[in-house]
Amino acid sequence: MQCTLKRAGATSHQAPRQQRGVAAIEFMLIMALLLPAFYVGVAFAVTLLAQQMVTQATAEGARAALRGCSLADRENLATQAVRNDLSWPAVPVGQPQFVQDAQYPCPADGTTSASTPTQCILHVTLSVKQQLVANWPGLGDLIPQTLNASAAVTLNTSDLGAGSTCVSG
Repeated sequence: MQCTLKRAGATSHQAPRQQRGVAAIEFMLIMALLLPAFYVGVAFAVTLLAQQMVTQATAEGARAALRGCSLADRENLATQAVRNDLSWPAVPVGQPQFVQDAQYPCPADGTTSASTPTQCILHVTLSVKQQLVANWPGLGDLIPQTLNASAAVTLNTSDLGAGSTCVSG
């Protein structure tokens, strides 16, 4: 019995005709795994980018609400800031929701009295239905269809009203 050892990197002695198509099969098997993995990575990256942009827009809306005199002015300024900040991705943006804090509500007309708390808190909430990523089977459970963000701003009520420098809607 004769035993032969092959050295590393040695070529096969089989005829090229017998190996034809093996590379194509290997390429197909590898690409069948790599393409979905690449797509999932891109889908997660786009989702994280969109979530960051929605969060940033909500924070900008809360900051813009600081400049308003009345509650309506604050809501209009916040809505404008959210829409200006969300120019990309071009998805339909819903109306931002403005929720008064139960413990520290903001005066609706911007005027204060002795019974008004010294601070008021305004919550800005935004929900965006995500349409950036195609829904592949099995991917819908991993990537959220709705992106939500919320920001809160604390207003000093002594700065509200006629004597302050505020902006009307």
